[in-house]
Amino acid sequence: MLLLKYINMKLKNRLLFFLILLLFAANLILLALFNKEKSKTASFSNFIAEANKNLNIISNSLAQRNFKKAHFSLIQTQKNLEDIVPLFKPPLPEKMVALSIPAGEVPYPFLYTNENTYLLLCQKTSKTLSLFRFAQGKFSLIKTYPCIIGMNDADKKEIGDYATPEGVYFLLNFIPGKEMDEKYGYGAFILNYPNLLDKKEKKKGSGIWLHGHKPTTNLNELLVTEGCVVISNDSLKELANFIKPSVTPMVIVDEIEFRTQKSQEEISGELQSFLNSWKEAWESLNTDKYLSFYAPEFVNSEGMNYETFKRYKKKVNRNKKFIRLKIKQEVILIPQKYQGKIAFLKFNQSYYSNNFTSDNQKLLYLKREKRGWQIIGESAL
Repeated sequence: MLLLKYINMKLKNRLLFFLILLLFAANLILLALFNKEKSKTASFSNFIAEANKNLNIISNSLAQRNFKKAHFSLIQTQKNLEDIVPLFKPPLPEKMVALSIPAGEVPYPFLYTNENTYLLLCQKTSKTLSLFRFAQGKFSLIKTYPCIIGMNDADKKEIGDYATPEGVYFLLNFIPGKEMDEKYGYGAFILNYPNLLDKKEKKKGSGIWLHGHKPTTNLNELLVTEGCVVISNDSLKELANFIKPSVTPMVIVDEIEFRTQKSQEEISGELQSFLNSWKEAWESLNTDKYLSFYAPEFVNSEGMNYETFKRYKKKVNRNKKFIRLKIKQEVILIPQKYQGKIAFLKFNQSYYSNNFTSDNQKLLYLKREKRGWQIIGESAL
């Protein structure tokens, strides 16, 4: 927990500690005013009174260097905070409403995948997780499940902010529940948060998972998470039949937007053409042409910026007699919050040259510039 972290730092900065505590109180005051429910506000008033009492004890204990007593009072304040927070979060609706898709339109983030590929879409406002399948050129809704998200409704930015990130992610490996704490229930799929785009934007935190819940509780009892997406154990068990690690994407949005099938196909065509041209440029051994596909702000998962990457590629290509690439299992997605300016191209890349071979899952991050699409990031899954 964030508050306990400051105790573990031996309380070197009392002013910062008090500020953090007051910020927690301020956030809850805003929630109380927003909800305008007397019973909740009364409960909150009791919490504030108790917090002030503990704050005085902590202050006096710190002055006397009695860290043990201060620690005890802080734990009590934390416990009271955990009791009050769920009051300010609405429970799941008793009857879940399925995702409604306008005729002739598709979810904005979905552009293209290979035939019979499944995708997940989490909508935070409705607390739903929807399973889609791409077949015969169309994205079809298969099923919608209720879910629980982070206590903080905003996009994730910091460690311990209790927010569920918004963007395009991929489900990596699955950890069975028997290998973890019982609170994860059936098990957990690990998301690749923070991805390279998140890191470029200085977002922090980790450990964002799609998981089940403690078998002795039900989904409605949970109310909120620390940032993960949680569904019922039965739902997760069902979804596990459709999820392929490092292949299945999970898009998380605040509230879903839709676009016409035609407009999505046009953007998909642009990006597929870009990918083919990038592949051909790489195979041509014309390094300058190949590098023209990369933006000056480019950075890869190994920390190379554009200039370092440029020098590296020129050095490597001097010893190449030929390069052959095979690309398959393509997924093309466009994060909703960037309004068409950012795209994700994910595929399996088989690389073969006279002195090196490799096979890996590659993820390209593209940005729409005046001159067209350019690569701003590159990583492997």
